[in-house]
Amino acid sequence: MKQPPPPARRDAVENRARIVSAAQQVFAEAGTTAGIDDIARAAGVGLATVYRHFPTKDHLIRAALDGFYRHLLEISDEAIAAPPADGIEKFLVTVGHEIAAQRGLASHLWGDLAPADVLDTLTNRTRDLLQRAQQAQAVADTVTLDDVANTVRAMRGIIELDGSAWRRHLDYVLAGFREGPRGSSDR
Repeated sequence: MKQPPPPARRDAVENRARIVSAAQQVFAEAGTTAGIDDIARAAGVGLATVYRHFPTKDHLIRAALDGFYRHLLEISDEAIAAPPADGIEKFLVTVGHEIAAQRGLASHLWGDLAPADVLDTLTNRTRDLLQRAQQAQAVADTVTLDDVANTVRAMRGIIELDGSAWRRHLDYVLAGFREGPRGSSDR
């Protein structure tokens, strides 16, 4: 019978958490071109400690993205707890703030390094928020999950150019969500 691996030492668990937190902060400020040595310095650990937990920079970016998306799941829980008519707007506004705060990670948000399982859960929660808003007649029935996803992608692109202009853009999109598209559509 195979024995389970021994539990990780407390200091190793703490070091890993500090490294991920430092990576999120450094990547948010400097982008993912920042060096591993910058992250080690910010975490207060040596390079060997970083590489012991994360053999490559991609592993570290994955961990930072995983933390980002798990935080978005928490935000989606808060949005689901809001009145159905308000949930999708609350969610999108908060997502915009989070992307702006993690601006340096933005280019990797939908890349191969994003955690697929967490993204799937987030997609399902977003679908629930959209359906609830539509049932409350706060969002037109013609708005699709792709429309919501494209809104987030657009915010990301705007944030990459200007960290504050996304909010005005989102206000216009939300007004469009309430009214629905005019005329014929390619749907």
